[in-house]
Amino acid sequence: MNNFKKIVSVVGGLYCLISFKSGIQSMFYQYRNDIQYYGEYRSFNSDLFELVFSALIPALILAIFIWKTRCPSCKQFYALKKVGNEIVHREDISVLTKVNNYDNQGNRLGTQEQYIPGVRDTYRITYKCIFCGEKKYKTKTKDSAKI
Repeated sequence: MNNFKKIVSVVGGLYCLISFKSGIQSMFYQYRNDIQYYGEYRSFNSDLFELVFSALIPALILAIFIWKTRCPSCKQFYALKKVGNEIVHREDISVLTKVNNYDNQGNRLGTQEQYIPGVRDTYRITYKCIFCGEKKYKTKTKDSAKI
């Protein structure tokens, strides 16, 4: 799984670099042609908008994806590996669900919201660095209905 993350980030990084480079090239090519034919440049804002959405936003998403795999101790990327998942707390709660109402022929009449018994589980997820052995913990809660 760790190799898959590396492949995805390398391919995503190449995509971001290529689209950023081609966006800059097309923007300046358009700028040069507009100056040549019209005497002024008219569409800078739309080209900048395309550049931001084609390269910079995917690069930001990719950077967040890579940053999540960084070890807090040795600062290596692609270092954290999930090694454990345990329930640390469980409590009874009421879960809001939508219930469909039907008539005698089976036609749906509408929906209503209703609270039903449920459980809130709090998990502690353990990650371990493959380089230095440092452990990192995250907590996650999940609500589910008992019925």
